[in-house]
Amino acid sequence: MMFSRPQRRLHLIDAENLGREPRPSAADAASLCRAYADLIGCDAPDHAIVACNHGAALAIGTAWPGARLLVRSGTDGADRRLLDVIAFEEVPSRYDSVVLGSGDGIFVDAVLALRLAGIEVTVVAVPGTLSKRLALAANEIVFFPTIPPLVPAAAFNDELAVGLKPVQPRVA
Repeated sequence: MMFSRPQRRLHLIDAENLGREPRPSAADAASLCRAYADLIGCDAPDHAIVACNHGAALAIGTAWPGARLLVRSGTDGADRRLLDVIAFEEVPSRYDSVVLGSGDGIFVDAVLALRLAGIEVTVVAVPGTLSKRLALAANEIVFFPTIPPLVPAAAFNDELAVGLKPVQPRVA
C-alpha cells in the first residue's frame, strides 16, 4: 500500500497589503484574520505564514493564531520576507498549492516559478491593488473584501481589476 499525503496549501499573507494599514489596531487585525478565514479558509493540514512590519507584529501575531509570523520593516519588508520563504524553503516539495495574500507585482517572478514547478497559485487581493502582471501569472484570483474604512468603495472599480470576477466565499 502506498502512502499518500493529504493535499496541503501554503498561505503567504502580507497583512499590511490585505488590511491596507501598516499599523492596525488589535480589532482591525482580528477583523482581517476573520475576513481571510471566511473567504479562503485555512484548514489542517494547511500552513499559514503572515508577514508585517515591526509596528504591526503584536496586533497581527495575536490576531492570527497558529500562523508563523515574519517581521521586516522598510520598503517592501513584508513582501521580501514572503519572497524568502518561496526562494529558500522548498515550497514545491512541501505543498500542493499556494495562496498568496497580496496584489503586489513584486511577486510575479516567484509566482511564475511556483507555477513552473507544478504548484497551483491563488492570489487574494484587495480590489484596486492587484498588479495586472500578477493577475496574469496566477491560476486564480480572489478579491478580498474591504474592511471599512481601510479601502474606499471606489477601489472596486479600479482599472487594474477590469475583467476579473471575484470568487464566491467558501461556506462552511
